[in-house]
Amino acid sequence: MYLSADQTVAFATEHFDALVKYAGHKSLAITIAPTLPVMRDLALIFKDTQLSWAAQDCSNHLAGAFTGQVSPLSLKEIGCSACIIGHSERRRFCGETSEDVATKAQLLLDCTLSPIICIGEDHEHMEQALATLHEQLNPVLQAIKNYQHKIKNIPVYIAYEPAWSIGTGKIAEGSYLESIFAWLKKETQALGAGFTWRFLYGGSVNAQTISVFKKIGAIEGFLIGKASSNFEEFEKILKSIMLES
Repeated sequence: MYLSADQTVAFATEHFDALVKYAGHKSLAITIAPTLPVMRDLALIFKDTQLSWAAQDCSNHLAGAFTGQVSPLSLKEIGCSACIIGHSERRRFCGETSEDVATKAQLLLDCTLSPIICIGEDHEHMEQALATLHEQLNPVLQAIKNYQHKIKNIPVYIAYEPAWSIGTGKIAEGSYLESIFAWLKKETQALGAGFTWRFLYGGSVNAQTISVFKKIGAIEGFLIGKASSNFEEFEKILKSIMLES
């Protein structure tokens, strides 16, 4: 909600050429997760380009009397390829549980959409980070463990976002991130072959911190929040990533 609906459309229109150019670069894949009311508008603006679309959340029901919620099926129908679930703000402000996230992951995969599963510890649980992450991730892994033969070529994203780092400017040390992502790979590989996993990092990703994060070999991409709403800042992040390719 950094940008209103009109501001989002203006952002997309003003920076159309640059966004299309960067999305076509061999080392970049850009997925935009705009506010829901402008999803179809932006899909039309960027039609026939290499940008893809994600929603910021979805319902844990496919259909029914669930006023105010959005079905994963509807997201599929308007052209989404993925959906963010389990974001720390959803967990904190909306009471979303790990079981809710697990159900959403199943529904998204049933609709052939990639779940972008957010996990992360808060400041109080930094010393027990792996236990917290296990508590958040394990219900999802158990829920989708039998999907490996149903979802060929549908990536499943794990986005590690330590809540204490989101929007605070505080960043984790490289060794800390290396250990977290090594654990994540071990946990996901335990489900066996058939899944395509992608590992993302989010939390105070900006033009200044990207130089640190991009050195972590296990990180395959970034979930960028506020910095993505400022095009000059976002462009600096993209250029920094391109320098490594």
